[in-house]
Amino acid sequence: MTWTESASTNLYFFDWCVFAYSPETRRTALLGDSSSLTKGKEVPEAPGSSAPSIGKDKAYWAVTYPTSGKRDVGVKIVARPLSGEGEMETVTERGKLPKATADGALYFVRSEDVSPGFAKDRYEIHRVTPEGSEATVTYGHLAPGQQVTALAVAGTSVNWVVSSEEQGSSVLYSLNTATNRAVTFELGHTGPPTMFLRATPERLAWGNGSAAGDAGQYVYDFARGRLWRVGSEEGFSVMYAKGDHLAWSQLPETGAPGSASFNVTRWER
Repeated sequence: MTWTESASTNLYFFDWCVFAYSPETRRTALLGDSSSLTKGKEVPEAPGSSAPSIGKDKAYWAVTYPTSGKRDVGVKIVARPLSGEGEMETVTERGKLPKATADGALYFVRSEDVSPGFAKDRYEIHRVTPEGSEATVTYGHLAPGQQVTALAVAGTSVNWVVSSEEQGSSVLYSLNTATNRAVTFELGHTGPPTMFLRATPERLAWGNGSAAGDAGQYVYDFARGRLWRVGSEEGFSVMYAKGDHLAWSQLPETGAPGSASFNVTRWER
């Protein structure tokens, strides 16, 4: 497992350390920290999310760093072996929302908010092979005020959210890269980076996290082409998916503030 820690509570400054834990060795390794990139300067968190993503044998995450260009802050995606050995390496510049796959590939989003000079009305989803070759998987249009805020990849499905915070709405797109067929879902919330979007090769699951609006917890079955609403938890709409198992949050009707449980089930094929 991997995670990010920060001492900062300032929305405009983000210091971080990324750790990895192995249940086999029972060791925790420090994969990287912001001090090696920021050189003592204060920079904000990377757009989208700073959460690391685990690939075949590496962890990947987006970072910000000071620059001398038109913008004071640059964004890139870095990686390091989960063992903590070797050095932190740059995988790609001007990318956000990294999502790694078990075969060693990496998907990410490129748009104007992280790539100066990129078209403001366009986004692209790229794939980097284990050998380092980069290619565009798909692309789309961004209206004023829109941004890609979430990305999930599993098998041949690439799934992402385009958010329009000003209009209080968002759209979830799911593309099968093998058949080039796509399906879209109009979401009843803004689709913030803190929403939960999880994918397996067979299913897609999501909830709005703690955002305002529709707090439904949803599951979409690719093969059946059917959508289920398995629950709803306003303020804590959380969904997880792994293999054939799903888990969704449930808050108690009464009890200690902040306490929650999860419904866990095995999805029948």
